[in-house]
Amino acid sequence: MNQCYAIVPAAGSSRRMGKPKLLLPWQASSLGTRASSPSTPTTVIDQVLHAWTSSRVARTVVVIRNGDIPLREACRRHAVHIVEPEITPIDMKASCCVGLQFIQQQFRPDSSDRCFIAPADLPELNNAVIDCLIASESLPAEVVVPKFGTRIGHPILLPWPLTREIFELDIAEGVDAIVARHPKRCICFPPEELVADIDTPEEYEHALNRTTARRSDAHGTNIRYT
Repeated sequence: MNQCYAIVPAAGSSRRMGKPKLLLPWQASSLGTRASSPSTPTTVIDQVLHAWTSSRVARTVVVIRNGDIPLREACRRHAVHIVEPEITPIDMKASCCVGLQFIQQQFRPDSSDRCFIAPADLPELNNAVIDCLIASESLPAEVVVPKFGTRIGHPILLPWPLTREIFELDIAEGVDAIVARHPKRCICFPPEELVADIDTPEEYEHALNRTTARRSDAHGTNIRYT
């Protein structure tokens, strides 16, 4: 069976949020996310890393700014590999390159392996979505993407050979350029389960409200994805 890796690029400065967004408080999800101890509040990064580490992903690599002690300590609560490059990556794409280099050097993936790429600020992500993408019967050259109603969202799953294209992207291109130019396998989810990133205080509040509403709707039922 092929291995799946995940890169969590967490070296951003949260300028639009005005404070470190990955350390903002977050309510435990209905899938069982909880703080490591009663005295440790659940944060956005706790929620995100729980989703990855409780999924079928083999290794999760988190790229953070060198010297970001609070985020480093939060990440250490989870079974992840933390990478702190000497020079802070200028954007998500650069962080992904750092993570890919780490995976290549440490684990030597082969051509049948795959790698998830997604922003770090996805507190609505859960392991059910991740595992559904992993279980998809995709062709070796296909990019696997979740489709929430009519919208393609996060995270994306790349065949390992395609990850080298991230190093070749133009300065104005993002990882979505790779998704656009390769065959895709879309895995469909209900539109209300869209996994969205949070860049502003308003997006953070909306995400919290959606999570509360989903918990209420799912109370006493099993969450299912198709």
